[in-house]
Amino acid sequence: MATRGDTPGRQAPPRGERKRRVKRYDTTGSKSIEELDPNSSYAKAYALIPAGSRVLDLGCGSGELASYLAARGDRVWGVDINAAALAQAAASCVQTCVADLELTDVAALFPGLRFDVVVFADVLEHVREPWNLLQSARAVLDAGGRVVASIPNFAHAAVRLAVVSGAMPYRGLGILDGTHVRFFTLSGVASLFEESGFRLQAIERTTLPFEQPSDLVPDVRVLRVPGDIERHVREDPENETLQFVVRAVMLPGEWDMGALRDRLHDVEAHSAEQTIGLRNLQREYAAAVAAADELAAQVSALEAALRTADAGLRAELIAVTAEHDGARAQEAAARRALKGELEETRTALDEAIARRDEAQAAGAEARAKMRSREAALRHELEGAHREVAELREVLTATRERVRILGEQRALSEAASAEAARRMAALADEHDRRGEREAHAAAVIAAAEADRARIESALAHAGRELVTANAQRDERAAAARAAEEALARARVEAAAAQEALRAATSELELLRKRERYAAIAWIAREHDAHGSQEDGEEFWPNGLATR
Repeated sequence: MATRGDTPGRQAPPRGERKRRVKRYDTTGSKSIEELDPNSSYAKAYALIPAGSRVLDLGCGSGELASYLAARGDRVWGVDINAAALAQAAASCVQTCVADLELTDVAALFPGLRFDVVVFADVLEHVREPWNLLQSARAVLDAGGRVVASIPNFAHAAVRLAVVSGAMPYRGLGILDGTHVRFFTLSGVASLFEESGFRLQAIERTTLPFEQPSDLVPDVRVLRVPGDIERHVREDPENETLQFVVRAVMLPGEWDMGALRDRLHDVEAHSAEQTIGLRNLQREYAAAVAAADELAAQVSALEAALRTADAGLRAELIAVTAEHDGARAQEAAARRALKGELEETRTALDEAIARRDEAQAAGAEARAKMRSREAALRHELEGAHREVAELREVLTATRERVRILGEQRALSEAASAEAARRMAALADEHDRRGEREAHAAAVIAAAEADRARIESALAHAGRELVTANAQRDERAAAARAAEEALARARVEAAAAQEALRAATSELELLRKRERYAAIAWIAREHDAHGSQEDGEEFWPNGLATR
């Protein structure tokens, strides 16, 4: 479809000689308007021309329409490029003129004459600049003058399906007439007249059913088009319209096509800038959303890993605690056995027993502190977010320390057994009591040294737990930083989306304002120069006042 907006900056053809293909005209064969097919463009154009009009028929051909108009009393002046056809039209015309409408100013055809109606019957699609031709017709129309034109509909379903299937078969007649240089749909017809200084008053249509064989359109029976495309084309209300037959009234005042074109270009440029801005906002919004999604995925992965690590750590901690409790139970059993064996020598060993009790109290206090620290560690580890590899290293080190503690406990038990054996020897050899007491003291000292080593190992484990706690805090801080970055990205994405909506609203408002401004200007010009023709006026598409 060719519309005014498709070729900005269009230049008029040079005023010189050029070769062109001359259209041959076929007639309907009807001798009177009564015999004419009501579905023909001549019948509909005839009905749109008021009786008794002074008519300028541009592209009159052999004068068939002129003969119908003259028969009812209209006065017709005929113009055509084909001299032979024009000779036949002369019988129905007041005066005729051979002229190429693309090379001749309409006002120069019949100097000094003005007309009520200018007719373009299947003419505008044959010229390269129909806008210039329509605008030049304004110079020969009286105030309130009209233009009546018939124009083929390029959106007929048969033509659209042919183009979709990859074919555009030109013919001698019809919509794809080989001499057509412009193609129009309904919106293109409306734009053509609006931009040339006219307002459509009425639109009639000639029709050709979709599947009816005809030389005027491609044969849809041989086309191979997907069913969904064919259904979409057939849903168009103009799918069977063959021609639009329109009547347009001339708008009053000067009509500066160049100024309108410049204004249109300004609006299009502004619209293009707004479109670029919208695209940039869309790209920024998409980038922000992608970054937010990536951060969210990272945080989710980290949380999953930390949950898995926490579960493993809790299991390992439970195992370590069980081992530690078992060691304590074994140690208590060893102490009870040692105490029973030494009951016979308690008097002699009161001082040693007192030192042992002090050592036991210190050990109990240390163990109580250790249990308190372990309880605090379990509570803190419930919210910790550690990486799996580091947690496994810590657990491996913990297992190694437990193994060392087990070995040390074994040594302590061996020492306790040795002390028991030695105490038994003391009972048997009471006379060597002093020697046995000294030996028992040495054994107890060794046991105290072993216990000191155990407490040192436990203190070292506590320090490593403090280090692990610090690492947990660092990872928790990193997780919080990631969450804050995600929140900022979401805020930025929301701001970008809001800016996109605001820009879209501004662009739509600008388009509406430009449209309403043009309508208001036309209305003011119309009011300033008098009322239009009686009867209901037609505003096609979006031109109707809302």
